[in-house]
Amino acid sequence: MYNNGYLNFNLTKKKILPYIDLEQTTELALGKYWGQLDSKQKKIFERDIKNSLINDYVGVLADIEKWKDINISVDKNFVQIDNTATVRIIVSLEDNSANASVTLKLIKKNRWKLYDLEYQSISILDIERIGYDSKIKRQGIERLIEKMLSRS
Repeated sequence: MYNNGYLNFNLTKKKILPYIDLEQTTELALGKYWGQLDSKQKKIFERDIKNSLINDYVGVLADIEKWKDINISVDKNFVQIDNTATVRIIVSLEDNSANASVTLKLIKKNRWKLYDLEYQSISILDIERIGYDSKIKRQGIERLIEKMLSRS
């Protein structure tokens, strides 16, 4: 069982992470602090966001065992403005009439990539933004970077 979970986790990482624009997500999560960072510091925050996504969200997907029982449909009334799009998807289980709506926020640079996901009006980007803002206000950006470097 552990081995199968580990394989699902790695497969999920390989299938999902390439479609996430980590730089865009990180820049938006850091907001006004992004411009204060050099390229190395930006990469440190990108890695932190990536680890957060893997540990907090991708891991949940890896634990799903019955993918064949999940129905996913795309609302064709999506919004696209220039190189950004907001797409709503509906997720339901085969044997259940209840469904969940998930909103994907995408950006197109060389191809479409995800930079935010909202579920029940809760944005992953907003969660990261609030977390970074709180940490930076408490300990300063330099100290936060030092802590992130010591964890790697």
